[in-house]
Amino acid sequence: MSETQKIKTLAKMTAEIVENNTARGWYEKRVTFPEAMALLHSEVSEALEAWRKWGLSDNTAVLTYTDQSTGQYTLAKPEGVGSEFADIFIRLLDDAWLFGRLDLEKAAGPGRFAVSDSFPADMNTLHMLISKVSIAQEFEWDAGDVAHEFGGILVFLRQLSEKYGIDLPSEYERKMAYNRTRPHRHGGKRI
Repeated sequence: MSETQKIKTLAKMTAEIVENNTARGWYEKRVTFPEAMALLHSEVSEALEAWRKWGLSDNTAVLTYTDQSTGQYTLAKPEGVGSEFADIFIRLLDDAWLFGRLDLEKAAGPGRFAVSDSFPADMNTLHMLISKVSIAQEFEWDAGDVAHEFGGILVFLRQLSEKYGIDLPSEYERKMAYNRTRPHRHGGKRI
């Protein structure tokens, strides 16, 4: 992203995510909070698997193509840690919207977490932060506490993006461009 391009607000990105998820049928069946947290955990695990396969390299296929029979342009699916961080980010914004219209920018605040020298350990910390959100919701903490825990995930994800040289806003844009080309419920996934 060039310096002249303005970075979108979280509210704008959330609106784009909600619009795309609505168009793709993801709100036809409401997920429960535990299901949403399990899916957020799965995105973190996919980031670990991408790192195990390719390190921090972007492994996106170079090719994009136009289907000659339909004339439809197809983007290559983004692959790699950056793309998986974008998936974590997208799901986090969607979950914060689904479960309380939480203001993550406000909830995130200026705090910082200690990061590890180990990528797997950093992914484990993300898992722990997600589990903390689940605990907050399970024990019916007030909305401000739940928002604060969601904000902590965002703060840590931003720190990891900085540490690992991932341009999270650009990865978000790239992944959303691809997500807009995907079929209804991505071919029939249950949740």
